[in-house]
Amino acid sequence: MKFPHVGKPGEAAPPPENAPAEQQRLCPQCNAKISSRAKTCLYCGVDLVALAKVEAAKAKAVEREQRAEAAQRPTRVFVILFTALAVFVFVAIIIQTSHSTSIAALTPTITRTATRPVLPTATPRATATQTPTPTPVPPLEYMVKNGDTPGRVALLYDVSLQELMSFNGKAEDDLIVVGEVLKIPPPTPQPSDTATPEPGTATPGTSSEITYIVQPGDTLSDIAAKYKTSLDTIQRRNSIADISKLMPGQQLIIPTDATLTPEPSAAAVVANGSVASPTPIVQYAPVKLLTPLDREIFVGNASPILLQWLSSGLLAENELYLVEVERASDIKPISFRTRATSYHLLTDQFPPPDEIDRTFKWRVMIIRQAGTGSDSAPTYRVVSPVSESSFEWLDTAPTPTPTATPRPGSRPAVLPTATPSARP
Repeated sequence: MKFPHVGKPGEAAPPPENAPAEQQRLCPQCNAKISSRAKTCLYCGVDLVALAKVEAAKAKAVEREQRAEAAQRPTRVFVILFTALAVFVFVAIIIQTSHSTSIAALTPTITRTATRPVLPTATPRATATQTPTPTPVPPLEYMVKNGDTPGRVALLYDVSLQELMSFNGKAEDDLIVVGEVLKIPPPTPQPSDTATPEPGTATPGTSSEITYIVQPGDTLSDIAAKYKTSLDTIQRRNSIADISKLMPGQQLIIPTDATLTPEPSAAAVVANGSVASPTPIVQYAPVKLLTPLDREIFVGNASPILLQWLSSGLLAENELYLVEVERASDIKPISFRTRATSYHLLTDQFPPPDEIDRTFKWRVMIIRQAGTGSDSAPTYRVVSPVSESSFEWLDTAPTPTPTATPRPGSRPAVLPTATPSARP
């Protein structure tokens, strides 16, 4: 029987000799050596149990994340492989399509044409000549200026007031304001009358005549020059009243053995821009003058006067408009050549205040270069009738003449009329 060791009170019993050494660990807070069974660090006082629970929770969270990552890895691999396969298929389809298109473009297409049996030729019958459809002309635009009225604009462009207002969606008594843009109705083309042969009747014509179909931009003078004939011969042969109203698609009979019009003499040449002969070679219709209106009155020299005319069609490279402006006191008229359809008469041409006759005459014609003179200056000849108009440029507005108004009930005075005497 063993009895406990009796020693001094307060002294710890010494460990048995054969007892294993106690395991130690480091405090995670202060790194001091502590017993592996300690629950509180003797040095820093940290709660080792709570700290161990926190570490265990973190380890479990990391483990869960790793398991989730491992579970998603096959899905991600599948998505990547499927995307790569789809891209590969799409690229292969594009390459195949391009290759097929290239082969189709290089491969000639063989079209089998059925051979028709030769049938006896029937005697052709005369067919009615189809009336060519005129090319629509776009409407002109006019901006209303101060003092304009619907009637004045209609008169300016040679249309009726009803046509002008209805074309712009207005009534005849509607007002127009300054700055408003009015559309001018284009003229209705009048096709020339072409006789249609009856069925069974031979088409008139000889071996010295050919049929020409008018193309866009053609003029009668250009057609005459192309077939080396005269303009008057073509005009008489086709009964053309107005040479400016040719329409694309219209058929013309061109006499090829007609006598050519002789070239103009030297007296018909315009040297250095001045007209030398009053008899022009007419190949264009007269130029239509727009503004100013004939005998229109302008007051003051605050702004220049705009001379404007309608285009006569597409001029050739060697053709120009010749504009001449003159008044009674001028020794030589103002002469100007241009391809435009307007000319500004500047304020330095305003007549002096003491001049009585303040009337200006202006004319426009089409000229064509005929060659060069001895001084190497170009010479021209007139190829259209001369269009002329006039206007007055006054210093002050004219005073209207008062007209006596008859009283109610009174009879107007009747001037005696001289009785014509019989001649012996």
